[in-house]
Amino acid sequence: MKSVTKALTIVALSVATSTFGQKIASTAVPAAVMTKFQKDFPSVKDAEWKMDGVNYHVDFEIARKDVDVWYSPQAKFIKKESELVQEYLPKEVIAVIDSNYKDYKTDDVKKFVVGSTVTYVVELEATGKDLKVTFDKTGKVLNSVPK
Repeated sequence: MKSVTKALTIVALSVATSTFGQKIASTAVPAAVMTKFQKDFPSVKDAEWKMDGVNYHVDFEIARKDVDVWYSPQAKFIKKESELVQEYLPKEVIAVIDSNYKDYKTDDVKKFVVGSTVTYVVELEATGKDLKVTFDKTGKVLNSVPK
């Protein structure tokens, strides 16, 4: 019975691995998706493509910062996640961090774009009380959780 359970687990993991996050060659990306990507990011020459369910996920760097973008099979933009340095946050977000999180040091900053919605996730560190705070572009705190 244990060998059957083990075999089923291996099969399930193999299927999950082959379906989600599987690297693919750029030649396997549909022409419409590739054209949209090249139009959106014309300066990018080195990109890594993956399947994320039925969607296409492309990972690349701009100015030594990681960027991830997802497109549908119909070449529709789904979302974008990019690393930022704190100086590129909106001044409203920086003002809230400076006033409400004085004891914290900024560790990691990411910008998320989903449709027309832009949010910023900032990891803040202080001795024994690290936080992950999500802001909108006006500086409003949308979520704050321990890191």
